Amino acid sequence: AHPRARQRQPREQALAEVEQTMRVESRYCARVYRYALVGDVLCVEMPYYKGGTLTKLLAKLGRPPEPLLRRWYLQIAEGVADLHAQKCAHRDLKCDNIFCTSADPEYADVLLGDLGLAVRLDSSDATIHEYAGTPATMAPEVAAKGPYGLKCDVWSLACVFFQIATGQLPDWQERNLDSLV
Repeated sequence: AHPRARQRQPREQALAEVEQTMRVESRYCARVYRYALVGDVLCVEMPYYKGGTLTKLLAKLGRPPEPLLRRWYLQIAEGVADLHAQKCAHRDLKCDNIFCTSADPEYADVLLGDLGLAVRLDSSDATIHEYAGTPATMAPEVAAKGPYGLKCDVWSLACVFFQIATGQLPDWQERNLDSLV
């Protein structure tokens, strides 16, 4: 972890992710129905996403055909738009955090997941100064520790779209945080 990153405790992070996911209303975001903390075990009731993560599905599929690209782009963009309409910044968009409803790409819809680093803002133009996310898809303003807002997800969205279309992250995007800041 980067020395400037605020590290959440695993239990705190897991609870934050589940609670954030429960508050989001979007057909393009993963669902959580309810949860219970039983001793040290967090039990979460949610749908089973048969296709796993988009990273896993792309590894099997390779480059998706154009109609599938368009459908997935639209679903991911709609999920981000829904989050932003609720003044919620995801802050960790990447193929590992996108779930697929089916293992068959032709029938797979994609849903945003892993909202453990997401943050709700007081207004759409509010700013954040906390470092959070994955360096490979992180907006430069986030890597520089702010200020940034909802638009940080747009940069990450472009990185995700590029990865879906080409099978790799953009060459111009650094993978090492220390070289970004």
